[in-house]
Amino acid sequence: MKRLLLGSSLVSLFLCFSVVAVLAQKNQTVEVNAETLYREGEQLFMQEKCQKAIEVFDRILSNDSRRSLIWYYKGLALTHLEQWGTAISAFDFALGADKDFIPAMAGKAIALANLDRRGESDSLLQETVAIEPKRDDAFGYFGRGVAYAKQGKYDLAVADYTSAIKINPKNALFYDSRGTALGTQGRLDLAIADFTSAIKINASYARSYGMRGLAYAKMGEYKSAKQDWEKAVELDPTGPTGHRAQNNLRTLRNLGY
Repeated sequence: MKRLLLGSSLVSLFLCFSVVAVLAQKNQTVEVNAETLYREGEQLFMQEKCQKAIEVFDRILSNDSRRSLIWYYKGLALTHLEQWGTAISAFDFALGADKDFIPAMAGKAIALANLDRRGESDSLLQETVAIEPKRDDAFGYFGRGVAYAKQGKYDLAVADYTSAIKINPKNALFYDSRGTALGTQGRLDLAIADFTSAIKINASYARSYGMRGLAYAKMGEYKSAKQDWEKAVELDPTGPTGHRAQNNLRTLRNLGY
């Protein structure tokens, strides 16, 4: 009888471990799939294929709605499509998952400003810049940099983007954002270097081609500007970056270049 009970217990224990192992493997597979989809969505976003990026992000969120970074990227894609209200909702979901997720706070503030809700936007920007990012939080520094840039405090924005890059030097978005701030300050050589770094990380990043073209044009290097804007149009023929590049190319042609 004891032998039978022992055998039964061992079988139960084996089944228990088997179930745990299967569940662990399933969770690991889901996590791997989520990471693969995140990379796919990020790549589509960089290519300005925002609607397709949103569809990929939604696939991730359907399995795990607590991913603040995915909600943030979805919000970014929606802002590129100028769907401000829906973007705010995405940023709110990101903040629901992590109330101190600094990039989502900055993104929401920008969307509010585009809806002429200036008071709410300014208040949220002040709240955002008051948060000190964690030492290893690249997106935290990036988000605060976005907020500083929106306030016109470009030196502080550049400093925070630089901190983000030191933590994660392989994110094209960080270089592109710092390049934009540097270009606004008229530091065109440094801006071009940052846009070039962004393109080296992601050769399909249409926005960086467009912005680098703008920096070249400000320096009078119209041939280089033309090449970059043509590449931006090739990568984003129907999106906002492509449309701006097309307008810039028409201006160059009217000037005889």
